[in-house]
Amino acid sequence: MEHRRFFIDLVKYWLSVGASRALPRLKTGIEVVFLLLTYKGYLRPDASALEVFGMHGLWHTKYYLKYIGHLDIFEINKTYSRLSRLALGTRKVSFYHQDSLIYLSETERKYDLVVADTPVAGGFFEADGLPRFWKDLIQVTAPRGIVIFNVLTEFVSSNRSFPTTVMKALHGRRLRDFFFVPRNDVMCYGVVVLDD
Repeated sequence: MEHRRFFIDLVKYWLSVGASRALPRLKTGIEVVFLLLTYKGYLRPDASALEVFGMHGLWHTKYYLKYIGHLDIFEINKTYSRLSRLALGTRKVSFYHQDSLIYLSETERKYDLVVADTPVAGGFFEADGLPRFWKDLIQVTAPRGIVIFNVLTEFVSSNRSFPTTVMKALHGRRLRDFFFVPRNDVMCYGVVVLDD
C-alpha cells in the first residue's frame, strides 16, 4: 500500500514540477506559504526545521526544502520513513523513524520552523480546531520561529473566532503574524509566526 501511494505521489510531484516550469506563476499551497514567509522576512535561508507526520515527503516537504538550511523529519511508519529517504535525499535532511509526538513533548525551543502535516482522520484535532499537541508545537519552536499546521477549511470558514483561539493558545509566547493559505478542498495551512 505504502509503495503504491509513494509512486502515485511521485508522479503527481513530477507533473506539478513540469506544470510550474511551463507556467511559472503556478505554485502549490506550501510554495505560497514559503514565498510569503520569505517576502515578509520571517524565514532565514539557514533555518532549522522539524516536520512531524512526514510520510514520504512528496506531498509538500520536497517543495520547501530549498527554502531552509536543515530538516529533521519524523515518520512512524517504517516503509514511509524509508521511502522519504529516496524522495528527499540526505544532503540537508535527517530522518527519524519514531513517534514525533513523544519527541515534541521532550524538546524545547529548538527549531526555527515546525511543520505539522496533521492527518485529517485519527482524532488529532481538538474541538477548538487546533491539533491536540498544539502546546508541544509552540514549545519546540525557537524564538521568532514559525509553526505551519493543517486546519480543516470547513472549520475555519464556519468559526470566525478561530484566529482569536490561536492567539489565546500561545502559552505565554507573543504573536508576530498569523495567516492561512489554501492547501486543497479539505485543508488549509495555518501559519503562526512567533515574536519571542
